[in-house]
Amino acid sequence: MDILKNNEFSKEIEIVLLCSGTGIERQGLERIKSLCTQNIDWDFFKRLVIRNRVYVIVYHNLKLIKESLSENFLSELKALTLSTGSKNFRFTMFLQKLMADLNQAGIFVLPFKGPALAEHVYKDIIFRPFSDLDILVGKSDAVQASNILKQRGLVPQLELNDSQFKKYMDDEDHFSFYDPKQKITIELHWDMSGLYLLKQITVSDLKDHITTGTLNKKGIPCLLPEMLLIYLCIHASKHGWEYLELICCIAALIKQNPRLNWEKIIKLSSDWQCKKMLFLGLYLAARLFKSFLPDTVCIKMNDDKTIFDLSDKIIDNLFSPIPDQKNKQTFSDRFSAFHIKIRDSYIDKIRYLLRLMFRPTDKEWLYFPVPAYLSFVHYFLRPCRLIFCKLKGEHA
Repeated sequence: MDILKNNEFSKEIEIVLLCSGTGIERQGLERIKSLCTQNIDWDFFKRLVIRNRVYVIVYHNLKLIKESLSENFLSELKALTLSTGSKNFRFTMFLQKLMADLNQAGIFVLPFKGPALAEHVYKDIIFRPFSDLDILVGKSDAVQASNILKQRGLVPQLELNDSQFKKYMDDEDHFSFYDPKQKITIELHWDMSGLYLLKQITVSDLKDHITTGTLNKKGIPCLLPEMLLIYLCIHASKHGWEYLELICCIAALIKQNPRLNWEKIIKLSSDWQCKKMLFLGLYLAARLFKSFLPDTVCIKMNDDKTIFDLSDKIIDNLFSPIPDQKNKQTFSDRFSAFHIKIRDSYIDKIRYLLRLMFRPTDKEWLYFPVPAYLSFVHYFLRPCRLIFCKLKGEHA
């Protein structure tokens, strides 16, 4: 079933889309060659691929037709790719050592995003740029894991004792640490949704959705493709679909898993109350990368016109010649209309707003550090802080 709108993109954007996919077929390669012989604004093209975090995979694909391109242009992308590859490898080694320490202490660790996602989706840790590391542990293991990270010399984002940390965990989803020697930030999570959903996604919730994958030729736990697809749509929605690579991941996952259990995917998204987020991600992948979707999924998407309107705005943001920072800020701001519209029900919309208004975050602990037994005051202080920040025109 064809539910996609006719896309009319510039030549530069068309090349970006063709080069951002995995496993380009001969017809696509010939189209890229043809476009590259035309009058292309390569400065705009370079800004697009960097801004959308697809410059590594674009460089990898453009190498196939290097005779049609400027040597200086390819050299610039190559330098960026080598720098990213070196950093990604260093982060991966750090992650593997950290996981070994936590596993030795009897703590189950699920790495996600970062190099684990790059390996899972692209089969190569250098294809996906990232700036930090994310690991998920059981909530009951979070205090012990936090103490192990401190023992390794990592600096916590806040100085909290164990009792304060337990209270902090009731309202937040992660805690950040920084390694000053390696200059690496690691986020210790006990909820993988980022508290973006009504229901948390914890280690215990994922027990039936975990399999074994690899990272740098070593076995690691990873999500089954059905659950990973849902998570990628949740994560991208949480960040307002701010760059193209978020969609590339979804398209690549669908392409490498032609036997996805779509009934399971729809059911899980319904259970997690994130069906609209899923449909938006699927629609964007199909519209920009021609990802295959079964008719049953297309029919369900057609029932919700909101995703079509949202996709237009997201694509405008991704490919605008001059990034509209005000508009991007609107998409990333948790109070924006986007994050309300993407909810599955009116009840969910109301609950989301109430959580935003009253649930304490790390900023409450940063600005108002209190003993654990007084942590309840954060529920009253948060709305006051939000109002104060809005009056000053600051990001809350």
